Amino acid sequence: MQIFWKCFNKLAGFKDSLATADKDTVGRHELTDVLVTTGKFSHTDAIETIDEMLRIKQIEIVMLDTYRKAKDAVTDRTVH
Repeated sequence: MQIFWKCFNKLAGFKDSLATADKDTVGRHELTDVLVTTGKFSHTDAIETIDEMLRIKQIEIVMLDTYRKAKDAVTDRTVH
């Protein structure tokens, strides 16, 4: 999950200069593309990972295909 959060945070940080409503949000298609470009995810894996992060409430839907890190998100988990 470290790669997921690295990509998510990078995209969310890119929007820091935008309007307050868009701050800290990430689009599904942007996130999918960035995850795939890491070489660690296939397109299907990226989509399934995003869906799993929604399911376990690590990210939340802001609007259609737009997400924000959940308030209770755990971003520093170590995968064994």
